[in-house]
Amino acid sequence: MYTTSATDLIDLFGWSYQSTYRWFSRHPDGYPPHTNRDRGRYFRLEDVVGRLRDARKRGLYGEELEAVVKHDAKVRRTASHEDLYIGEDVERRADKVIAALTPNELDRLKACKKAFTSAAISAGSIGLTRLRHALILHPAILRYVLTKNNAELPVGDLGWFSFSKALCVVNVVPSNEMEAA
Repeated sequence: MYTTSATDLIDLFGWSYQSTYRWFSRHPDGYPPHTNRDRGRYFRLEDVVGRLRDARKRGLYGEELEAVVKHDAKVRRTASHEDLYIGEDVERRADKVIAALTPNELDRLKACKKAFTSAAISAGSIGLTRLRHALILHPAILRYVLTKNNAELPVGDLGWFSFSKALCVVNVVPSNEMEAA
């Protein structure tokens, strides 16, 4: 889900429009994937973090990072958006996010992958290699990895079992098989 606009970042931090525009538009890759809505272009949390860590001298860490993550969570709660479907082009998107993570964030991601993989194997899920790599794109996992806030993570083995099974069904099973079921 596209949750954060350049205007939101300007409102959150008082950055200038020119700086925000430069960080997003003048990157060698051009604008990250976005959607256009009422207040401009909206970006996914992983793209905001990756782009600002790459293009901005101070990156996006600490209190600024927490503010962006809280904003993302607030927008998702307000929209009542279902977060199980992680989207298209997941391998490339996951690679970009993982490349922007700090060593501590990578350790938290590794712990999530371990819990997810164990539960998914127990659930008899398929397509684990691709989905295990793309796990960082799930908003609750990403928010935990970035901020250590585990409030949205599955709890215990049964929680991870249910989460992994649902995530695999929504993201791995071809749509024609789901319609037949």
